[in-house]
Amino acid sequence: MDIDMSATRQQMLETAEHLNQQMTDGIPFTWETLEQALTSVTEQDDKGIHGWICYFAAFYQLTTGNQEDCLHYLDESVRCLLGTDQEHHVARVYNMIGIVAHMQNNLSLAMEQYDKALDYTEKYDDKMVHSIVLSNMSGAYYLIGAYERAVQCHAECIREFEQADDNSTYSRINFRKMLAEYGCCLLHLHMDDEAEKVLCKLEETGQSEEVIRETRLGVNVFLAYLAERNGDRKKAEEHVRTAIMALEDMTQVSSEYDSIQNLLQYVEYAPVIAYQWIASNKPLYEIAGFQLLARLFANGKEPNDRGINEFLDQAAVALQGDNMGVKHAAANAVMRFCDFGEDFEKIAQGALKGIFEI
Repeated sequence: MDIDMSATRQQMLETAEHLNQQMTDGIPFTWETLEQALTSVTEQDDKGIHGWICYFAAFYQLTTGNQEDCLHYLDESVRCLLGTDQEHHVARVYNMIGIVAHMQNNLSLAMEQYDKALDYTEKYDDKMVHSIVLSNMSGAYYLIGAYERAVQCHAECIREFEQADDNSTYSRINFRKMLAEYGCCLLHLHMDDEAEKVLCKLEETGQSEEVIRETRLGVNVFLAYLAERNGDRKKAEEHVRTAIMALEDMTQVSSEYDSIQNLLQYVEYAPVIAYQWIASNKPLYEIAGFQLLARLFANGKEPNDRGINEFLDQAAVALQGDNMGVKHAAANAVMRFCDFGEDFEKIAQGALKGIFEI
């Protein structure tokens, strides 16, 4: 009996496309659904489609805080996609590898992966993913203080988003987050008139309750910064309170590290938040906490004796743990702590002897 392989392959494509639509619509995956998809479309059945499904599995692992499993599925995805008729999806995979490196504060690796992603967006003329990658690159530039380069990337990807005219929920959320980050960059460069134009765009795009809810952290950080620049301290404080409420409502923080760090310049109890997170035993929050402390240390905010002890105790635990993202963030925070001077370096060396070489 002959088997209609084209029909079978069509069913496999429909499985992957259904997952893609689910992601686009912002509907959370369940691991049971993904396991079923991975089982029904194996590498032996169709290597390319299996690689595409591995990407969705990686996305699930990223959003649930499991970076190691995320990277495992991303590696599988790249291996399976390259050289197949599904290779055009590999740009999204390299972009996500860049995001994980970005989260771990390994910005050189992040930029390397973003560059690979851009190569494939250009090869396959994928303008939407190209603009998303540019937005992520601008975030990396922002973190290292290269605000002019960040503004250039943001401006380019905003143009591409507008030209694409994609009205999906996923796209509108990304676009609104991008606008808020762009506005913060403009304010850093004292381009206040351009920042006011960003405010107008945000008002135009805030028509959906879901889009507003999913973007209120980043948007309110920008609005607080803008109000502060305009001398309206009361309004700035209102936006800070709204941003903090958004932060407290979040179930995961993997995509919001930059907004969280920007928010801290307005929050006097930032160290309290950071210390709570590094002791939370939740990898995504631990990474965010150590990154926040690294930023505070870099800005010259010295911890008191109790803060020093708490920080180094948690850093020692993190550096001996299994999560590479947490270890990397803790190591970076320790190095920023040592930048305070020789006395601080000696304290860290004593507390981390045999654990971390300074």
